[in-house]
Amino acid sequence: MTTCLDDSLCAVSATSYAAPHVAAAAALLRSYNSSWSAPEIRRRLWVGAHDLGSTGYDIYFGHGRLDIAGALSAAAPSVPSISIDGPTDVKPSASCVWFASVSGGAAPLTYEWGVGSMLVGNQQELTYANSVSHGGSFLLRLTVTGADFAQSTTSVTVSVSSGAMICPI
Repeated sequence: MTTCLDDSLCAVSATSYAAPHVAAAAALLRSYNSSWSAPEIRRRLWVGAHDLGSTGYDIYFGHGRLDIAGALSAAAPSVPSISIDGPTDVKPSASCVWFASVSGGAAPLTYEWGVGSMLVGNQQELTYANSVSHGGSFLLRLTVTGADFAQSTTSVTVSVSSGAMICPI
């Protein structure tokens, strides 16, 4: 509810009405613990919210009804421990496979593989054909995010040479 132009009360909805409340809640969390980063405050707001509508995030209710007490008491995230398994020396233009080894984290997990600023995959296993010529390299990046929004990122440099096995295991 909010006040209308004629000083009556109106029922309203939409992002523009929710945003000031969420910003105020974030400010309250930051004042409660100034060491919490912006991503930690965002995670706490998401995890502490009361889910409304269909389970999880949806277009009508977002992450749900704001609950500052729930955000304050949100458990510490279960940060996934990750590594990339796969070749680190490949032939030019070879199509190779890398695998995300993950322990911990709150299921379900989401995967985001990248090369440079380009997203190249979103599964636990990545098949990627590099476009780097002989003598070059590329940085293969993996970010894994848990259901509690805890996130880990790692990367590996992959060398490209004509003398490499196609895709060593």
